[in-house]
Amino acid sequence: MTILLWLYSSAYSQQISQISPDDHSKINKFLEIAETAMNQGNSQVAATNYTKVAFIYWKHDYFRDAIDYFSQSAVIYQKTENLKNLRSVYTNIGVLYTDLQEIELSEEYFKKSLEVAREIGKQEEIASGLIDLAYILSAMGRFDESNQKLEEAFQIAEQIGNNQLLLACYGLFADNFRNMNQPDKASEYRNKYNRIQQFAQAQTMRAEFEEEKVESMAEIQRQKAEKRAQQLELELRQTRLESTQDSLKFAERLSKQRQAQIDLLKKDSIIKAQTLKRQRAEQREAEARIKQQEAVERNQKIIIYGTGVVLILAILAAISLFIRFRDKKKANRILEDRNREIAEKSDELSAALTKIQKQNKQITKSINYAQSIQTAMLPERKELNKYIPDSFIFFKPRDIVSGDFYWFRKAQKKFDIQKIFNISRREEFSPLQKDDYFLISAVDCTGHGVPGAFMSMIGYNLLDDITDKGISRPDLILEQLHQGVQVALKQEVTENKDGMDLSFCQIDIENKKLTFAGAKNPLVYIQDNEVHQLQADKIPIGGTLVKDPKFTLKEIDIDKDTYCYIFSDGFVDQFGGPKGRKYMAKKFRALLLEIHKRPMEEQQEILELTIDTWMGERYAQIDDMLVMGFKLTPDLLNIKQHDTKG
Repeated sequence: MTILLWLYSSAYSQQISQISPDDHSKINKFLEIAETAMNQGNSQVAATNYTKVAFIYWKHDYFRDAIDYFSQSAVIYQKTENLKNLRSVYTNIGVLYTDLQEIELSEEYFKKSLEVAREIGKQEEIASGLIDLAYILSAMGRFDESNQKLEEAFQIAEQIGNNQLLLACYGLFADNFRNMNQPDKASEYRNKYNRIQQFAQAQTMRAEFEEEKVESMAEIQRQKAEKRAQQLELELRQTRLESTQDSLKFAERLSKQRQAQIDLLKKDSIIKAQTLKRQRAEQREAEARIKQQEAVERNQKIIIYGTGVVLILAILAAISLFIRFRDKKKANRILEDRNREIAEKSDELSAALTKIQKQNKQITKSINYAQSIQTAMLPERKELNKYIPDSFIFFKPRDIVSGDFYWFRKAQKKFDIQKIFNISRREEFSPLQKDDYFLISAVDCTGHGVPGAFMSMIGYNLLDDITDKGISRPDLILEQLHQGVQVALKQEVTENKDGMDLSFCQIDIENKKLTFAGAKNPLVYIQDNEVHQLQADKIPIGGTLVKDPKFTLKEIDIDKDTYCYIFSDGFVDQFGGPKGRKYMAKKFRALLLEIHKRPMEEQQEILELTIDTWMGERYAQIDDMLVMGFKLTPDLLNIKQHDTKG
């Protein structure tokens, strides 16, 4: 089954190999062919070459790039109703998402592949798609749903008599029932699996076939034709010597007659030569007189023609000078008009530039004032160190003001009537106690700059209001925040879709637990030199897409040193490096694992140096950046009490 590739993906995807120059050349070639094919209207050829590019990226573990090009192929196959190739592409995308450990998306694409297989109507492909989807459901712990898909696949496989599909069904049935703590059923299906496997091996047969060699009789007849050509060559040589002996006598008679004629011609030529000599002398005298007259006439014509040419040239020169003078005068008049227009426009542009500069100065002054308001609203970053000494906040706005913001505060488990009525909105610092919660969040609002800053102020105040009411559980805070954004922006009336993505953590001091809920942004934590990630719900805060969302609450025990990181998407989505690609989440997690044991202040410096080096001078910052890191230890409370006594 295609999904079996997932069993090897976790180990295989730990390293991304460099793309070789040969493969780069292939990628460029395939993309050029695809572009040409699309321009010529040959979308099938384009889809084939996009698929080739996707497989090269897949080979080098560039899973996102592979998914992009498979998706381009899928669009073409869907438009052209090429269902067979569309199903294969959906299956490949599903496997790639298992490589990326994004199982929900993997399930989505295996469902699409199954739908296409049903549309094709080929039973074997339907059964294979059902088994692929069953593997994904089993990996997600949804064993009942997995068994339902396997039951349908089993009926098809039994109907068409496909032992390979039956083996896959029995094997996965056995694994599911074992995971569901039903050992009897697991053993039953494992025995069926073994029987089918033995039956398939017994049916393997080998057949030997003998080949007969047949000699051709055609070569025997070829030898007879070679002797016929040799007899004809001798008959041609005897007829060429008989025609030359009779012509010699006739040639002697002709030579005597011709000699007599030559003697007569010599006498006539002497007489004619004397007459011709006299005529030539007379002709030379006449020609000399004619040449003398022609020379006189030629000289007269030269004088006349020369005078005429000089007069014509003088007239042409005068006309040319007049035309040039007129054109120059006209050009000077046009140039003066243009210079006057340029001067007028230059004055207008200068005035406009002065106005723009003044407006820009006023706008910048207003934004700087907005920055001071935002800075005053946010707590100082060093305040976090008072609660959690080993912590840092890396905060790098793209513009003067930011759409990202950080938020943290201490909350008490016991009921406080003052918070319900907002009597005390901002308490002074006091060390964490045994019955305290510590709340911390990294928030990424829609947009950046001034619009993002407005959203950050709304979000910050809403978090204060919600927690002032005594709500401290992360999933409930996110639900209240979602409703608060909808009401603040009147989204049901205005159809405004702005909102925010965030990670929210609650630290239970007494029970040494961290509880997490997230809206699209995860929590990355490291224990025993291993990177773990708590996935967020794929639901943003705000907007009208989901009216009453329910967020998932997740929990980890702080029974050992735990390094926690929450962040916006600005760092991982930044373009840079030698190939102008995004930094990507996988590379970011590897960086955190590499530096997590360094002092927190040094970690912050490394993050800033890393992203500056990644951008270099070629790439500008595209979004606000926020990374919050903090170290939690089992004896964090004891350290706090010790510090208080000291």
